[in-house]
Amino acid sequence: MPTVIHQMLRGQYEAALSMFKDALASCPAEHWERKVANYPVGVVALHTLMWTDVYLGRSGKEFVSHEFVMEGRGRPFGQPLPEGELPPGLRQSRALEYADYCLAKVRRVLAEESEADLAGESGFGRPFSRAEMHLYNIRHIQHHTGALSAHIRRLVPKFPEEGMGWISSGTVRE
Repeated sequence: MPTVIHQMLRGQYEAALSMFKDALASCPAEHWERKVANYPVGVVALHTLMWTDVYLGRSGKEFVSHEFVMEGRGRPFGQPLPEGELPPGLRQSRALEYADYCLAKVRRVLAEESEADLAGESGFGRPFSRAEMHLYNIRHIQHHTGALSAHIRRLVPKFPEEGMGWISSGTVRE
């Protein structure tokens, strides 16, 4: 039976990932290669989703690169890119699929974690618990969602607000 902590984490992960996915879906195709701060949207999508995926695991050492990572990085996770080279990033359709993959992983991981797991080590050398690692991960998604949403709104001044509405918990827009 899920605890209040499990329910809270699941609801906030779902909201954060759903809002990130809304921002990705709202980016006009002609702006996908434009930079959000220093990186193209496809690279920001890869970065955000790959680290979400990694941090949902028990440690970075245990993470196994899969099709989204290989496509978006052009090499396995942990293998450095040549100095000054950016990864290719993800196409918009693949970024949306990866967001769905991460959402399913959130549900699976949280369903399997016990109270002891949440109270235990983060697994990433961070000086906090696994539960706080989840909050750290959600904050990371939110950071990039905000940057991406602001970027899109600057590019498309008459952007319809219903495309990127607030989600307080879960996956349903208010």
